[in-house]
Amino acid sequence: MPSETAPKVEVPGWYIEFQAALLRQAPRPGEITKEQAMVWTDPQQGALHNTLHQALLVDPRFKFLGSFSLTVPQDYDPATGLARLRTKAGREFSYWNPALTDKNFSGVTVQLVPDKTYTVKLFGNLVEVKSEDWMSLLHSQRAILVGAQGEALAMELAPDQLPVGKSVLSFDEKKKLPVLDGYHRVPRMYRYADGDWNFDLNYFENGWAAGYLVLCFCDDSA
Repeated sequence: MPSETAPKVEVPGWYIEFQAALLRQAPRPGEITKEQAMVWTDPQQGALHNTLHQALLVDPRFKFLGSFSLTVPQDYDPATGLARLRTKAGREFSYWNPALTDKNFSGVTVQLVPDKTYTVKLFGNLVEVKSEDWMSLLHSQRAILVGAQGEALAMELAPDQLPVGKSVLSFDEKKKLPVLDGYHRVPRMYRYADGDWNFDLNYFENGWAAGYLVLCFCDDSA
């Protein structure tokens, strides 16, 4: 029986040029040590793959700013995630929007699981974007959408990871966000230099000027 021939895959010219451009930008001998190169090429660590994907597959309107790990406490109750933050750290808030309640955000897409560890990435927008652009970025990162509860837990457990003087958003699917005064509302926190916090709501339907940040929760076990 004649052997089957694998179908020929045509590599487009633009991709060949893309590969060549990457190679031209690689460090030359003398700029990188053998040990450093071995770390980058170790398939077990996946450092080169992960770094290239992070740098090249993010919409250029956004910038990756870093990440941190967050382990949900064993006593965490998804139904009272916002009340938990207010009870534990209420004195630190110069303002808390009264509509930021567990009831209003009870339809969150993904509930955080007690005793589970998540990776939380921070992205910033370099130009004005729409909420739909933020959502496309989150989907490209395979983010889980944890809404206000995720933002509250980040404020409780990792406050030093949230930059001072920046508005930080935590999105959910539009249909999952509460509608108040005719608008879908997006939770936003702001950390002041004096240690106070502002926990408020913005509008999904409005645009976002350059300089906002967004929390991107990822479940590495999925």
